[in-house]
Amino acid sequence: MLRLILRNQIVRCFFLLAFISYSKSASGRILNFFRSKDEAKMPRMHTFFEPAYDNVEKQLEDLDVWKEVWRKAGWDTKVLKLEDAKRHPMFDKFREAFDNAEYKINEYNRMCFYRWLAIASSGGGWMSDFDTYPLHSQPLRDGVDLPNNGKFTDYERHVPCLLSGSKAEWDRMVELLLSSYRRHTAEFWTDMRSLAEITDQDRLIRMGDVISSDDQNSFIRTREVISADHLYIQLTTTVTDVDPYDLKNSCELTKNLRAIHFSHAACDNISFCSKERGSVLEYWFETWRGYCIPKTESQSSYDNSGISNQIIVIP
Repeated sequence: MLRLILRNQIVRCFFLLAFISYSKSASGRILNFFRSKDEAKMPRMHTFFEPAYDNVEKQLEDLDVWKEVWRKAGWDTKVLKLEDAKRHPMFDKFREAFDNAEYKINEYNRMCFYRWLAIASSGGGWMSDFDTYPLHSQPLRDGVDLPNNGKFTDYERHVPCLLSGSKAEWDRMVELLLSSYRRHTAEFWTDMRSLAEITDQDRLIRMGDVISSDDQNSFIRTREVISADHLYIQLTTTVTDVDPYDLKNSCELTKNLRAIHFSHAACDNISFCSKERGSVLEYWFETWRGYCIPKTESQSSYDNSGISNQIIVIP
């Protein structure tokens, strides 16, 4: 009799453990399902990374921080590589132009051109440098339905740190960049210089802060990204000997801005991010959010789906 009772208890324990294990597995599958559904709804921000310098490990850390802060701002992220650029039909034309140029640009500046091909071959959309961090980035309003009806847009005038456009527009810009480079193969020439040249050739029409043109050789330029050193000049009239995390007065200055650009030059000027960017800038981002994104809004706008409900109307 005692053996029968013990056997029944063992059987019950076995079924209980099996049920618990199944429940955990099922709940995990359910959570993963909803998580994947949420991520599928998130707009995508691309960047490009291909090692062109030493200290790749440090760059990868910076890249991980970039992915995390854009994810918190409501975006899915995708890192494009040289292999993506090679899928573009004009890749060989760029490579031949670089190889045959009288002035040979270095690997880094080649990659700066190749990133345009990578995003064009990946369907277009949004692209950010991984030293550019989100402020009021508008994922719901502009993440899928691109601003300016998909017309190619540079949000820091001719500095290509935050860009958007349809695939056709990215392809159009790729052709313009190659034409510009071919005119300057005897001198140092970059993708940013190409953009500046394209700008100079435009027939421009000024519309407030936006400069646009109906010319097929044009693109839209806005002032919706701020260079980090320029922000600190507005905050303190200086870029040295300041607390970089004293951002309580930055909210008004950044309220209509999509992003902030921590370029190497900017970080050299403000010094606090000149030697260390990843973890330092992650803390900067969290500090800025603490000051400029109200807690109630933060809780509702940066929920588990990662999608921001914050809408800022840019005049």
